[in-house]
Amino acid sequence: VNNPCVLLTQDDARALIASSKPSDKYDFFVRATRLKEMKENLQGIQANIDRASRNMELEDKKHSRHHEKFRQAEAEYEACKHITEMDKKLMELRQKLYWATILEKEREIEGKREVLAYLDKRR
Repeated sequence: VNNPCVLLTQDDARALIASSKPSDKYDFFVRATRLKEMKENLQGIQANIDRASRNMELEDKKHSRHHEKFRQAEAEYEACKHITEMDKKLMELRQKLYWATILEKEREIEGKREVLAYLDKRR
């Protein structure tokens, strides 16, 4: 048993009470109430809390950096997405231009055929 009060014999108790040194009485009190043990436990807990706080701060900084990288990547993605949409639009416009050119050439050919047919009739 760790509690000195439990193991204190009658002679030891008499000697402790008769002791004129306050430091002996205080030492006994500290051992009996386990104050030293509790103090050490609390100091260990505080050290763990401090260590956890430092770790949280470091992780928060890492999180902030990763979040910023994510934002940058997201912005780049949106820019690329916009470029892809613009490429699609450009392709559509090129196709329209191609067909418009074909229609224009067909009209020119038709006009020339009409002129040839007119000229053939006059001969």
